[in-house]
Amino acid sequence: MRRGVGIRLSISLVAVLVSIIYLMPTFISKLPSWWTSFLPDQKIHLGLDLQGGTHLILDVKVEKAIANNLERLKGEITNLLRERGIAGASLERVQSTELQIKVPSDRAEGVRGLLKGDFANLTVLKTETNAGSTNFFFDVIKRGDAFAARLCCRSIDGNDS
Repeated sequence: MRRGVGIRLSISLVAVLVSIIYLMPTFISKLPSWWTSFLPDQKIHLGLDLQGGTHLILDVKVEKAIANNLERLKGEITNLLRERGIAGASLERVQSTELQIKVPSDRAEGVRGLLKGDFANLTVLKTETNAGSTNFFFDVIKRGDAFAARLCCRSIDGNDS
């Protein structure tokens, strides 16, 4: 039992002495000339975390995120219209968060069902029917959600104005 404690103590002591020898150049700027011939002579270089860390700023570009969401949704709707066989439909961006679907009037019910069934989270703002075509105007993001996203990003930036 005493032998095991003595071995552990001597191993720990050797590890501490080797550590002190390797740390000497970091703490003492002028080392003797004989030191550099066979012992380490370079200081330990601290990484960013030990030098004081980093300053990371995250910037959310809300308008860009909304535009990307709008384009993704536009592609999904176009593909779904194509899969369901609803021809003659065109999609275009009307405002920053609004899309317009223009379809022939005889296919309007199919589009209405598609919007209610597969895209229930979209807010249909208005529907116009004129000259054999029907226009659906809908909001990709509810107004409250867009406002909340902008407000959240302003508070993250520290710009609460």
